[in-house]
Amino acid sequence: MRVLNSVIDGVSSIGWGIALAVIVTLLLYLIIYAMRGTTKRFSIISWAVGGILLILLSIQCSLLVGSIKVKNTCSDVAALIDSFIPSEGVISRDNVKDAIAKASKQVPFVANIVDTDEIETVDKDGSIGDAVMHKAYVYLNWYVFRRVCWILGFCGVAVVSIMYSLERIPTRHSNSRLYYDD
Repeated sequence: MRVLNSVIDGVSSIGWGIALAVIVTLLLYLIIYAMRGTTKRFSIISWAVGGILLILLSIQCSLLVGSIKVKNTCSDVAALIDSFIPSEGVISRDNVKDAIAKASKQVPFVANIVDTDEIETVDKDGSIGDAVMHKAYVYLNWYVFRRVCWILGFCGVAVVSIMYSLERIPTRHSNSRLYYDD
């Protein structure tokens, strides 16, 4: 059942990512359209840059949406890890490794994010699950920040490229020669 939920979450992340990318791309084109003035129009290069931007944003937005979904499941995973820790006796490093390995079988992202050697001690009020998920939150926050930076960078490069690729609209005067208004 967890595999099916993971597949559904992955597909929905891709769908939401593509939808978000389409919205961002359309908003950029509307802003450029409003700023371009009446003497310029979009060229073929402008539309090609938009297509490339849409592909790149779809990838980054899908990764962004997926990481936010993973981040929302961290509290459930913390409880799952705590359920594998023995309640009595001293908690050893082997117990922590075993609990993380068992949790990784049910929720695969745990093994990719958490290194058991980095989980040294836990506060008196905390739990192993909380320590592991704190590490996951730090990693996922950094991951989300990088996705947002890539999205902003792609949008900035695209806006500059599109603005430079706009064509002038030729105007006709009474003697039927083409003139370009500056």
